Amino acid sequence: MTRSTTIITQIAVEIQSILKETKRGVSEICQRLLVGIQKCYQGSRIGIKTAPKEKVPFTTQMCPNTHSMKGKKAAPVKLIKKKIMQRLKNLVEVCFVDEYIISQVCNACKNRSLYNIAAAASKQKVHSVLRYSNTNCDIIWNRDVNAAKNMLD
Repeated sequence: MTRSTTIITQIAVEIQSILKETKRGVSEICQRLLVGIQKCYQGSRIGIKTAPKEKVPFTTQMCPNTHSMKGKKAAPVKLIKKKIMQRLKNLVEVCFVDEYIISQVCNACKNRSLYNIAAAASKQKVHSVLRYSNTNCDIIWNRDVNAAKNMLD
């Protein structure tokens, strides 16, 4: 497991556990969230002080109830995003990922011509496996792996 995936997992777990508890202030939520992230980066004090920032993709699906009825982000998510950006700007670069059709675009050639593969014995389509319809890119993708690779690009 890479460092960025552990950070993403930690962010998701922290946000979900905090929001399921009693309602708290946004600053307290961010404080608990960021203390755990900063522990990951504490280590040897010897070395280059201006290390390059590591990009950490952050999707709003990590937060429950992130959208209201009209598709707008709920106010606590906006405030949490703002606080995270303020406190982590020197440590990591937090980039929010738009999840629209992210699993339907081929990571190799960036075209949206993927279709579901039918099972060999039956004509039933398999939802989690995608194949590119063009002969140039003959890759069969798992939908989740393809989406994760597209997020990190």
